[in-house]
Amino acid sequence: MMHFEMSAPLSPMMYMVTMLPAAIILSLAFLRPVKGFVVGMQWATKMHGFATANA
Repeated sequence: MMHFEMSAPLSPMMYMVTMLPAAIILSLAFLRPVKGFVVGMQWATKMHGFATANA
């Protein structure tokens, strides 16, 4: 990205057209894997919320 910016300057509108959808798509793409990692780490370290109910 930096090399492209140095070779040909982009207009602010071009940044909006490319970076806004990229930010939305990438954040949605990484949402499930990151959530799975966090929940897995909580389960592995026996943090609150995963205890079995004693009847």
